[in-house]
Parts: sequence; C-alpha cells; structure tokens
Amino acid sequence: MPLIVRAVGPSYVSRRKLDRSIRDELEGVSFNSLVGVLQQLSSLAHHTEELFSELSKEAETIFERTSTLKARVDKLTVVVESLDPNEEQVALASANMRKPFKSTYTSEQQVLSRSNLPTALLKIYDDSKRPPNLRLMNAYRDDNKDAMKFYTDPQYFFDLWAKSVVEETQKRQVYKLTIKDSVG
Repeated sequence: MPLIVRAVGPSYVSRRKLDRSIRDELEGVSFNSLVGVLQQLSSLAHHTEELFSELSKEAETIFERTSTLKARVDKLTVVVESLDPNEEQVALASANMRKPFKSTYTSEQQVLSRSNLPTALLKIYDDSKRPPNLRLMNAYRDDNKDAMKFYTDPQYFFDLWAKSVVEETQKRQVYKLTIKDSVG
C-alpha cells in the first residue's frame, strides 16, 4: 500500500455549496473555484518549501561528509608522495605483522527513527489517531497478556525475525548432526 507523503489539497476545486445569499450563481461558482485553486497553490507552495528545506539539509550533510573525505585524502596524498618506492622496500612479513585496518565509520542504527523522519511523514504520524486505551481491559484478562498487543504490537516484526533466526539455527544444527552421523 503506497503511503502518500504530500497531498496537494483541496482535491476538488469546485465542489462546494453556494451561499443562499449569492444572487448570481455563475459568479459564485467561479469565485469558489478561484478560492479552491488559490488553496491548491498555497498547499503546493508549502510542500515545495518543505522539499527544498529537506534538500538543503541533505546537501549540507553531503558537503560535511565530502569535506572530511577530502581532508583524509589530502593526508593520504602527503604520506604517499613522501614515500619513495626505490628507497624503502617493505618486507611482506613485516606488512603482515601490522595491525589490520579498522574503519572509524560507524554504521547508523535505527534508520527509521523519529529523529530522522521527513517532516511530511512526521506530520502524518502526529496527525494519526492514537490506539484506544485497551490496557484498561488488562484487569479483566485471565491469561495476564497485554490487551494492547492484540490491537498493535511494535515488537511483532522483531519477534518474527528472531523466531526465523532460531528456526534457521536449529535446522543447521540438525543438518550438522545428520552429516556427522552419516560420516561417523
């Protein structure tokens, strides 16, 4: 199901009831249509402003990342240019004794968190209805399960993934045992 991030509204420009006090019906319809078109333009301008602000934020982060990368490349260029391949012969054994390269780059976790949601999606999320307070029903449950979990469960996909990982490891262990028994 596609998620509409930005909807330009109103979608129906001329579908409004006319005031009974309007004498000329054609003039009233054209006035309502003009108001609807102006509202659409206002909505479009608002979405455009959001898009360009998000683009400028992304451009700033890209600029910061490329400037740090350029600084690193400049440092490496100085080091590489200072080395003379004719003078310094590095033995293969000494090269293997060095520590392996370890990146300082940390991968991002929680890619879909509230802090990095686009403003349009954050607005949709904030405008959405909250789930009903089903926790009031917990007092009447005999099985001590949370009643809210029957309506919405944020851990559902994680639990599903964890269950599939456990099943996969069990299958591998059974496979290893059958191979071991057939060989032995």
